[in-house]
Amino acid sequence: MRTTQHIDFERLQLLGLLFDGYIRFRSIYQCYTDRNEFPRCRVVEELCSDIYRPLKDLGHSVLRRFPTTEEESEIHDHELLCDLVIGASFHEMLQLQENLYLVKLYRPRYEDLKHQMKDESLEEYFHIGEKLIQEAVAQIPKNLKWIWDLMVEAIALVKRLLKGYRGNRVILRYLTREISLLEQVYEEKDLEELFAGMFEGGLKEALWVGAQDYYEGSHYRQSLDCLSRLLMEFEKGNGASGIHYDGPIGLLEKINI
Repeated sequence: MRTTQHIDFERLQLLGLLFDGYIRFRSIYQCYTDRNEFPRCRVVEELCSDIYRPLKDLGHSVLRRFPTTEEESEIHDHELLCDLVIGASFHEMLQLQENLYLVKLYRPRYEDLKHQMKDESLEEYFHIGEKLIQEAVAQIPKNLKWIWDLMVEAIALVKRLLKGYRGNRVILRYLTREISLLEQVYEEKDLEELFAGMFEGGLKEALWVGAQDYYEGSHYRQSLDCLSRLLMEFEKGNGASGIHYDGPIGLLEKINI
């Protein structure tokens, strides 16, 4: 039987893979939409094996787990739906990978052989392969769009799901430590909504918790980064409920001693 610590560890792995997969695929999709260029086979193959396959496996392991508490029962539908979306993105990635193989690898071989062959009677045997390649060319833009739409949906679902984990200290600490990563995934409004659902003081309290957590772990550079962000919010007049200016200033002085 898996322990709570093991389950939390898998949850953190899942979040890390999902955020990384979203960022990396966004780069691929933007390149396609900006330049109308299909991604390289190796790039998609590595993304599939390094991110999407383990992400799918973790989704099945973590999100399909039968709830054991009332809090887990309340968000189980979110978990099951998130698992389906992640699984669908993986299988669409496999289709993209196969279609890219046909277009990038098999099409040049068909064309070279057809151009060089001396026995013209073999030409009739090229028709099925050529039709298959034409179909792959037509499918790749659809694969890319479906994967992107699914990833956007997964990220939105996770934002809602994380609010259900607001009582989980391990996940709270992870989020405060990974604010810069979250900023690459969520827009400012979405990030504010996410932290408002998990901390009474929203993003500002998350920064304060993160600063203290880093300090206690002797990660002073990261603590300073959180404090710097938090003090900027104070300067804007965006103080957080329950956090007084003296607190961050006092911690800053401790670090600089």
